[in-house]
Amino acid sequence: MKIRNLLFTLFLLVWIQPALAQKKGIRTGTRLGVGTSQFMSNNFQSNPSQNLQFEAGGNLIYGITEYIGIRADLKLMYTSVEGDGPSQKAGIPQQNYVSREAYRYLGLGLPLQLRIAAPLGKISIYGDAGIMPQANLLATEKRTYDNSSLQNNYGYEERKFSDKNAMNFSFVYDLGLELDADSRSYFLEFSFYRFLSPLGQVSKKDVNVSGFTIGGGLLF
Repeated sequence: MKIRNLLFTLFLLVWIQPALAQKKGIRTGTRLGVGTSQFMSNNFQSNPSQNLQFEAGGNLIYGITEYIGIRADLKLMYTSVEGDGPSQKAGIPQQNYVSREAYRYLGLGLPLQLRIAAPLGKISIYGDAGIMPQANLLATEKRTYDNSSLQNNYGYEERKFSDKNAMNFSFVYDLGLELDADSRSYFLEFSFYRFLSPLGQVSKKDVNVSGFTIGGGLLF
């Protein structure tokens, strides 16, 4: 019920924005970000190294007061990972062959957050926190073994997740700095998200992803 209410509020903000865009307290903007992601799954021998994550999108901020506001974003997110996956034994004498497990993810994030700001003249320091539903546009899996027999029996080329969730949820928060200049504002922020539900399953094991980006853009 809480998630449904958050999504309904996001819908209302986006729907009424064109009519209210010129009124005080409503601002829209664009944002680009780059950072790292961390995938977690029991398919990996250990947590794989972090990999690059890219984000692009827009945002809407409704300032209830100069200190408190609501933020709604639309962000396209892309990242991938590769690490040591499941192992199998083969050959005479038997050897242990470790696979390479690789995932790619493309998602559309819709974070809805509460904003707390500290205005300092032309500069404002702010923090946002809330829930981010993510529509999983693309999630792929790939498993490769050096041994051809094992590859034929247990490996596979890149394919869609065998069990992908259409939607997953994350807790997201930002820390940033905003600078006013004429009719627009520039902002720079650190954005973090932590999974609350998995992207899906591979070999009946959950696949989760968390991460952070350094991003910035313009507000009008």
